[in-house]
Amino acid sequence: MIKKILFHIVVALSVFALFPHAVSAIEAVIIGDDINRIPIGTYLEILEDEEKKWTVEDVTEGGASEKFIRSNEKSPGYGFSGSVYWVRFRLQADSEKIPDLLLELDFPLMDKISFFVPQANGGYLEKKYGYSLPFSQREVQHRNFVFNISISKGDIKTYYFRFESAARVEIPLTIWSTTSFQEKDHREQFIFGIFYGILLVMALYNFLLFLSIRDKSYLYYVIFIVAYSFGQLTQNGLAHESIFPDSLSNHYVHIVNAVMLVSIIQFVQSFLDTKTNTYMLDKVLSVLKISFPIIIIISFFISYASSIMIVNILVVASAVTSLIAGTISAMKGYRPAKFFIIAWTFLITGSIIYILKVSGILPNNYFTSYSIQVGAALEVILLSLGLGDRINLMKEENDENQKEALATQTGMAESFSRFVPKEFLQYLNREGIADVELGDQTMKEMTILFSDIRSFTKISEQLTPQENIDFLNSYLNSIGPVIRKNNGFIDKYIGDAIMALFPLSADDAVNAAIDMHRQLKEFNKLRIMCQDVPVEIGIGIHSGDMMLGTIGEKNRIETTVISDSVNIASRLEGLNKKYDSGIIISNDTFRRLKDQERYKCKKIGLVSIRGKDESVSVIEVMID
Repeated sequence: MIKKILFHIVVALSVFALFPHAVSAIEAVIIGDDINRIPIGTYLEILEDEEKKWTVEDVTEGGASEKFIRSNEKSPGYGFSGSVYWVRFRLQADSEKIPDLLLELDFPLMDKISFFVPQANGGYLEKKYGYSLPFSQREVQHRNFVFNISISKGDIKTYYFRFESAARVEIPLTIWSTTSFQEKDHREQFIFGIFYGILLVMALYNFLLFLSIRDKSYLYYVIFIVAYSFGQLTQNGLAHESIFPDSLSNHYVHIVNAVMLVSIIQFVQSFLDTKTNTYMLDKVLSVLKISFPIIIIISFFISYASSIMIVNILVVASAVTSLIAGTISAMKGYRPAKFFIIAWTFLITGSIIYILKVSGILPNNYFTSYSIQVGAALEVILLSLGLGDRINLMKEENDENQKEALATQTGMAESFSRFVPKEFLQYLNREGIADVELGDQTMKEMTILFSDIRSFTKISEQLTPQENIDFLNSYLNSIGPVIRKNNGFIDKYIGDAIMALFPLSADDAVNAAIDMHRQLKEFNKLRIMCQDVPVEIGIGIHSGDMMLGTIGEKNRIETTVISDSVNIASRLEGLNKKYDSGIIISNDTFRRLKDQERYKCKKIGLVSIRGKDESVSVIEVMID
């Protein structure tokens, strides 16, 4: 018996000795059927290849396979590094019903990526991606690098990455279920929409002021906002996705940075009147302003990391000099400088947090990733207010010019009011948008309508960004009046979706839905004449109590509707595809109809609604 036990021990030790590099030492990420999101940073094993000499065979079967080091960070980052980084991780399926999975690298600026997927024959399939490669090569068309993962019950798979980048190296890897990823991406797109919307509105606002009063400060500021927007589009991966899909050169980043930084220094000199208020600092800013274009030329002869470091040093010097100039100007009683100091502080704070993140000092999370966007949004708003304050100073010097500036501001204020429905203001008991305050709220029973274009993604993929915008505007211009004609008002546009409220009766909402489909037929006639694909929509309607109010914070608020009814109406709209219908209403809406016999309805029955414990009784409204 003892001999038998010793024999098994010897065999086991022999097997272990034959496979010292076995990947079984890697802690596996357990994948169950309830997966939503798993950050896998602490499951990674990372190998730095300083000489860039190893192949996938070396790191999977050769001596290099023993040199991997376990990561203890949720989002490993290595700053600017000339090394290649190999990463491996292991997945283990623990359920029969594994949903479709996506692996996301939330860092769109990685130059070269090789993703090695294990094959049934024991080898690895290499998939190549990267910031320097055409966007069309990506398996999933997304601003970040997203990879499909296939794993079934009983599978234990080990994957490898090879990362190489002239810029910084960040490895924030997350496994998502497809549904959770789509929801996350929707939230991010909403945030980006707000951020770039603010930049666009501020750029247009200041450009119109420039046209009106011919103050070059506004023009310099507009150039800065535009260049800054392009810079952020690049950082977020949106430029590669939508503007330059073939490839992006690192020199493009330098050009954008140079335009942005030269324009902002020119703006600072003009806004603070540094020649008058801080003469010596004005000379320093002029020298810094000239330095940035020179960096573009130098960048062709030195490494990208070195040129970025030089740019960062100049940026810090420019920011500090500008802040000192603003402080001195404020101490001398120059009123707009106060806005400048506050705005500049927000931008510098956000930028410092972001730089510390990309340098690997701070962790990669939502706060650090979007700190520069938050700081920039507050900065452009506050500097726009500061520019407005300069208009008040101009009034003291020239009353006639001030009248023109005030007229321009009034016109812009009226333009901004179009972003908030007047009906919303009425229910909040506010006369104008300027009277709206954070926390305003009211409860009212209403009927809510959700509509959405079917297969919009398929349609939009065939269009350029400009064509997409033109298509949506033409569609919304056709449908919007129908809602207002039936006593409703549009609360918001969510991409191609419309969310509308009907405060008077449920009949108005149902009539509007029917009229929308009729109007859509006329809209499609024009599309067919232009040889375009006809559009189909689905509409969901629900009635109930809703809370109308304002949310946000003191520097950014918006109107919204908070209610379980919003979720139900949205989910009902999504059921149209399942039941091949055009309009689906809840039984709560049907009971509120004053003339039920007027409509041709078909009862669908009880259906489960995501987010609701109880099933909802739904009805299809037939369209003639």
